[in-house]
Amino acid sequence: MGKFTQVMVLSFGTLAGGAAGFYLLENYKVKAKEARLKELMEQKRIAELRKGSMETKAA
Repeated sequence: MGKFTQVMVLSFGTLAGGAAGFYLLENYKVKAKEARLKELMEQKRIAELRKGSMETKAA
């Protein structure tokens, strides 16, 4: 029974470690996508401001 317990502890430890690693990786990916989206939205806002100022100068 001792070997079986060791195998079960190892299995659950591996499962828990894998789940924690997966969660951390997914969390990192979400944060990276949010940062990239924020950056792109800021670039779009700046481009729209420049476009608007160009149109008022041309008029």
